[in-house]
Amino acid sequence: MNEDRVGPLRPRLTTPDQWREFLGVDFAAVTCEGCGHEPATHEQVDEAERRLEPRTPLPPSYRAFLTTTNGWDELGNWCGRALPAQEIQWAADLHPYLADLYEDDEEYGPLLAAALTVNDGEDLWLLDPREVDADGEWAAYVFKPKYGDFDKAGSFSDLWHDNYG
Repeated sequence: MNEDRVGPLRPRLTTPDQWREFLGVDFAAVTCEGCGHEPATHEQVDEAERRLEPRTPLPPSYRAFLTTTNGWDELGNWCGRALPAQEIQWAADLHPYLADLYEDDEEYGPLLAAALTVNDGEDLWLLDPREVDADGEWAAYVFKPKYGDFDKAGSFSDLWHDNYG
C-alpha cells in the first residue's frame, strides 16, 4: 500500500462552494461531457445515509461533493464515473467476489468488508468508515484489483486531488 499520500495535501474541500470553485463548472449554466450533474438534494444524501446504515453519516468532503454535483461522468485512469448518491454501495455488496478473494488478508480483507464504493470503474474509489479523523473524514483508497494495489488518501477530497484534480 502506498501511504505517502496520507493526509491533506491541498485544502480539503468540505463545502459545496469550495467544490464549485475547485471544479470550475457552473452547473446551472453549462452542460459538458465528462463533467458533473445537478447537485444532490439534502434529502437524496440523507436517504443514501439511511440506506447505508449503520455506518453513517457520510464524510464531510464527500457529502459536500454530492451536494455540489451528484456524480461525475468520467474520472479517467480506469476509475469510471463518480456515482450519484442513489447508487453508492458498500464494497462487499457491490463486489462480493473481491471481499471473498481478500477474506483471509489481514489488512485488505477488513477494508473491503467495510468500505463504501463511490465509483463504478475497474479501479475502485473506497471510503473506509473504520478510520475516521477528527473532522469526520473517512480514510480513502484507490484499489486497483488487477494489480492488488491499494493507495491511501486522507479523505475523499484528497483522493480527488490525487487522482483527478
